Amino acid sequence: TMNFDITFIPTEIAGYMDTLTISGSVFGDLELPVSGQGIQVVITASTDTLDFGDVGIGYDFTQILTISNTGMGTLDISEIASDNTVFTVDITDIVLDAGSYIDVSVTFMPDTSGNTNATLSIANDDPDTPLVSIPLSGFGVPGSISLTPYTLNFGDIVVGETSTLALTVENTSLGILEVSDIYSDHMDFTAEPPTSFTL
Repeated sequence: TMNFDITFIPTEIAGYMDTLTISGSVFGDLELPVSGQGIQVVITASTDTLDFGDVGIGYDFTQILTISNTGMGTLDISEIASDNTVFTVDITDIVLDAGSYIDVSVTFMPDTSGNTNATLSIANDDPDTPLVSIPLSGFGVPGSISLTPYTLNFGDIVVGETSTLALTVENTSLGILEVSDIYSDHMDFTAEPPTSFTL
């Protein structure tokens, strides 16, 4: 008895059929049908780029990136990561069967005002596209303060008596507005309630 290992190495995605011939001096030729299917995983992303637009500082905005295995075989995604920490994902690695997909939540939470750019990298075992790069962009918008009214005139007040006027502080922008204090250089003017707050 002699055992042999017959190896099949497909060079493309296709079905293969052939004949393995075994030749001998006594029995002649013996033909053994052989067949196989060349398969390959194919990674596909639902978009080439993600633009988050204007997002207030301190807030976040999430978009969905769909990653699919449109080939055959099991797709191993070893890492999904951004090179900027203000962009995060809820899934960092996964295995996808043929024909399946996963929705990845990509979140932008700016911590500075202005444009922010990054790259989302998807490392996988697709031999044609082992690293998928998705450009990310967003604009951080700071809070903006508005006062009503813009001036306070208490008029004539008898010494020792108290007069109170209302002041409204409003955040008119997308970002979080942090007010650290409301004070006057003159101690005769004070503000209540506590003057440190966030809008």
